[in-house]
Amino acid sequence: MSFLAGVGNSDNLRAARFAIADYGLIHGQVEVSLGEPLNDECNTKSGEHLGRLTTEDSQVIGIVGPTCSSTATTLSPRLSAAGMVMISPSNTSPFLTSDLTGTPGRYYYPGYYRTSYNDNYQGHALADLLTEHLSIDRAAVIHDGDAYTLGLAESFRKYFEQHDGTITDFVQLASDETEVLDTLKGIASKQPGALFLPLNEDLANAILKQATDLSAFDEVVVLAGDGLTSSAFLRQAFTKGIYVSTPDQRFTSGENEITGISQQELRQRFIDTSDEMPEIGFWAHAYDATVLLLEAIRSASYIVPDTSQGSDPLHTLYIDRARVRTYLSKVNNFQGVSGNISCDPFGDCGEPHIDIIHNIDPSNIDNIFDNVVCSYTSESPCTPV
Repeated sequence: MSFLAGVGNSDNLRAARFAIADYGLIHGQVEVSLGEPLNDECNTKSGEHLGRLTTEDSQVIGIVGPTCSSTATTLSPRLSAAGMVMISPSNTSPFLTSDLTGTPGRYYYPGYYRTSYNDNYQGHALADLLTEHLSIDRAAVIHDGDAYTLGLAESFRKYFEQHDGTITDFVQLASDETEVLDTLKGIASKQPGALFLPLNEDLANAILKQATDLSAFDEVVVLAGDGLTSSAFLRQAFTKGIYVSTPDQRFTSGENEITGISQQELRQRFIDTSDEMPEIGFWAHAYDATVLLLEAIRSASYIVPDTSQGSDPLHTLYIDRARVRTYLSKVNNFQGVSGNISCDPFGDCGEPHIDIIHNIDPSNIDNIFDNVVCSYTSESPCTPV
């Protein structure tokens, strides 16, 4: 029987499959299937489509995903109204949960949870890097207006200005914009010391390619959010020198308290099954999200044997959807592969362990996650490593 719909990138999907295999049967008797994996395509239209598909399938209890915050903005309200849950390993927009001070985000709906961090932490980490470690107090920002890029851009601006920094430009471009030279010339005229790109790859590629033609950007420090941590992006020559925020990949201890799988074991499983590490940094969060949803289903369900078919009874699993949500809302001090997991009233569950890496040599990025310039947690600012 299928209880989960997988929504997300291939790394998150692989981690979810590992978690289902490690978790085993519900109540030792009922098999769990991931169902038909669904690609969220990172846009609001796909969220509406996925919402229809999943809420119309009686076999689906909850969703592990989606990958992108923009998809979640239209998927979350539909699932919430249906009494279902979604637990994302990689959404980070504050708009989906809260500002961390008690104010709900514009897209918050009950039933939404995430094991990833809130971008108020990521924006803080990047602002710390510029002002405290690189001594830069003027920065420009380009975003594309979606929930991820705008949420992270606003968070960075808030903390950068709290550090007495000046935002010289706060520019929105279309995500499919290809001609950006005039915009870059306008930004350069105000002499920022840094350019922050909380973007996905297509627009970031256009900006960085065209920035190389402007000598005014030769000394400008470029920063990016976790949406640009893919090796395909970082191997491009024009990314040399860029600083990128990413979930901490330097796992040294800890294991999932339900399955007993350690960080090192999960990392090795990715390598053993594909000969390479995951492309995106939220694979550990995906594993934990899946285990938590499975445990919530177990907690909210019971089995009734059906003996009408003879001596070998079938088993029917009854699940109380409201109790699935209740279980996740009460998660506290759960030890996962990704760290401690405790859900606040708005669905923020993951710890903010964030590294900022420096792409010194795009032709050799095999160990780029080891090239950490500072590490951030909610208890400490961006601390040099």
